[in-house]
Amino acid sequence: MSDQAPSEETPPSSEKPSAPPEQDKSETEKNLQAQSDVQQAIYAEEVICSLTAQILLVHQTPSAPALWNEVIRENHETCYHLLTAMGCIKRMQCGDWHPQLLSTLVHCLYYTRTHLRSRAGYLNQLCTATSTTEKTAIQALMHWAAIEEEHLQCAMFSVQAIIGLDRWNELAEGK
Repeated sequence: MSDQAPSEETPPSSEKPSAPPEQDKSETEKNLQAQSDVQQAIYAEEVICSLTAQILLVHQTPSAPALWNEVIRENHETCYHLLTAMGCIKRMQCGDWHPQLLSTLVHCLYYTRTHLRSRAGYLNQLCTATSTTEKTAIQALMHWAAIEEEHLQCAMFSVQAIIGLDRWNELAEGK
């Protein structure tokens, strides 16, 4: 044994190790995966919103304006819920696991899916009610909407992996 004080290179045994424990690293990786999945869904939503704006700009009086208004409304709802879900995941990464935060996250992911599916229905209606030039643009929207839903589904699975399936189900049921 040495009578010397520990050097700066060797932390005393009471100090925390510099690397997080393996379990924490796994939780961090899960959180980063959830963030990545939601970010990919947000990216698709950005493209959808820009395509929608472009279509409405090019076609000053588009076919079926009431349906386009519904698409725009669903875009707004989807953006809100995706951004809120991302904020919840980031707060969880910082250690905030408040029960209402977890509930908000789960519900936002479900609300996003609901709005995605509603918008898909409006886009299908528009596809049959519009001109050929609009139809091509609507099909591009539908393509990006499908990509967004795939990433949303991955995000839902990622969040389930973080909080556990039992807790997810409790939150989804409102318990």
